[in-house]
Amino acid sequence: MKKQMQRLQKAVTDSYHYKILKFTFELNLTHKVDGSQSSIKCKKTMKLAMLGLGKMGGNMAARLLRHKIEVVGFDFNKEFVNNLVEKEGLIAATSVQDAVNKLEGQKIVWMMLPAGEITEKQIKELIPMLNKGDIIVDGGNSNYKHSQRRGAMLVEHGIGFMDSGTSGGVWGLDNGY
Repeated sequence: MKKQMQRLQKAVTDSYHYKILKFTFELNLTHKVDGSQSSIKCKKTMKLAMLGLGKMGGNMAARLLRHKIEVVGFDFNKEFVNNLVEKEGLIAATSVQDAVNKLEGQKIVWMMLPAGEITEKQIKELIPMLNKGDIIVDGGNSNYKHSQRRGAMLVEHGIGFMDSGTSGGVWGLDNGY
């Protein structure tokens, strides 16, 4: 468990987005029955949806996948999606709704979309798909005033919001964001 935590901690601390990530853990239960030993392993892995798999979003998804975080990905460009499925093990989604549906429990939807109307529209479309306690992360470079307004709007629905403009360029895959 210590090595898993160290591996995840490195992936997380290399990112500005560490506040929303949770630890991956493995629980081993061992018991003896009639002198023989058996064990049960339970593994809980973080899983999030990544919307927008272009240069930045695609590399961020790849980095998370390489550090054992499950990523459900959607992009209108199917080539981006298929490439990440083949090379990194991305869980493909056919739509935003499909991506959200593939998440269990508290949902984290991380958007790597251009700032402006595209982001605004996507957030509004996500509201009815999410539940209280779910989280939207805007990884684009939205104006902070727009982010403040969006955060206030989402709080009315009980949805968490994190404006986290991302830097690191395409080199972030290897060096962190």
